[in-house]
Amino acid sequence: MSTASELVSNATTQIILDHPFFATLLLHMPRIEDPSVETACTNGVSIKYNPKFIESLTVEEVAGLLVHEVLHPALGHLHRLPPNAHGNMAGDYAINNFRDNYDDGVCCNNLRLPEGC
Repeated sequence: MSTASELVSNATTQIILDHPFFATLLLHMPRIEDPSVETACTNGVSIKYNPKFIESLTVEEVAGLLVHEVLHPALGHLHRLPPNAHGNMAGDYAINNFRDNYDDGVCCNNLRLPEGC
């Protein structure tokens, strides 16, 4: 069984190799273990993740989650959307739509989101 930091490292490597645009964004954001976070989040500077949540995922799901989180600041959500549940939901909808269209165009099966996202 892989640790959370190994899964995040492997997912980061996968993103670097397969998705250089997202990798460029991701590599500017430290990825920090934080058990107080329910799943994962970003403040636009870093990505925090719950290690127990990450350990329940596959490398592909972690890669999808990291790309999802990096797209929040990339799409300006932290500045344009209200900082509440509705703003986060609107941002998630836009990101998932973007990712679905990206998946269709690039045919990447390795940016899966965890179940329920």
